[in-house]
Amino acid sequence: MGLTDSIMQTQIDIARCGQSPCPSTSTASTSTPLIEASLSEFFGALIGVMTPAAGADDVAPASGGATISAADFNSTARPGICKATNVTALNYVKELQRQLNRVASVKGLSTIAIDGEVGPSTIAAWNKAQTASGGKLGFGTMSSCLNLAPDADVLSDVVKTYADSIGAPATVSAPFSAKPVTIISKDGKEKIAAGLLDTFGRLPTLEKVAVVGVFGGIGYLLLTGKKRRKK
Repeated sequence: MGLTDSIMQTQIDIARCGQSPCPSTSTASTSTPLIEASLSEFFGALIGVMTPAAGADDVAPASGGATISAADFNSTARPGICKATNVTALNYVKELQRQLNRVASVKGLSTIAIDGEVGPSTIAAWNKAQTASGGKLGFGTMSSCLNLAPDADVLSDVVKTYADSIGAPATVSAPFSAKPVTIISKDGKEKIAAGLLDTFGRLPTLEKVAVVGVFGGIGYLLLTGKKRRKK
């Protein structure tokens, strides 16, 4: 294990169980996969080795305007999941997911990750919100991602209006997703659509502590190393 890896592991242990190394009986050990996955995402984004970043050509929807359609989603790369092919469509889906979580918080439903993917969890969240609202969302139940994704721009406004009407909080905590937020570009490549700060912002508190600790440790080593060389 290299020096940087050792520092990172120490900070992970401290975030998990308050000491390093963690006792083998620590109940915090059950969170190890999530911590390692989310930290891996952050540092992967940091050094740019995960996937290419979305560029200027990946922003506008197929229509060239502000509205989206089925042409703005790829439903074949991951069967059963509609992935946005541009940042505009992605943001509409994320907004829909945020509004569904607002409804869920009031109606006692499960919240979903805000990952911009229209898959089984987002479809289920829509259908549950539709039922809980007594049909007030007005678009019926959805059976596939292609029923839901192309109308995310309209549906997010519909759900927001309903969420406001029932006094839902403006923001609701969402489950953390260890996967980077991505799109499937026009050339079929998966690209990261969220920057490093967004990735850091989605880390749970323990992982943020570990990340800050790692950078603090690296900064300390660099600083003390320079002082030694000056002597």
